[in-house]
Amino acid sequence: MTRAQWDAMTSVVADLCRRYGIAVTDRTVLSHAEVQPNLGIAQRGKWDFSRLAFDPSVVGAKACGDKMRAEVRAKLS
Repeated sequence: MTRAQWDAMTSVVADLCRRYGIAVTDRTVLSHAEVQPNLGIAQRGKWDFSRLAFDPSVVGAKACGDKMRAEVRAKLS
């Protein structure tokens, strides 16, 4: 995913959270890669991001999710 795609995604997520009154937590705003560890729902090989090509310092599903949530929160404020 490119930075432009990431920015568009976090903007849409922020818009949805605002519209539907969704609090931004690791149980309400998360990627498929976080569903099993965060919600305990078994996943069967779903693809999702755990690295960001535009920011190689971000490694792992939790790190990507934390970055996503931080940017969504910033767009909400």
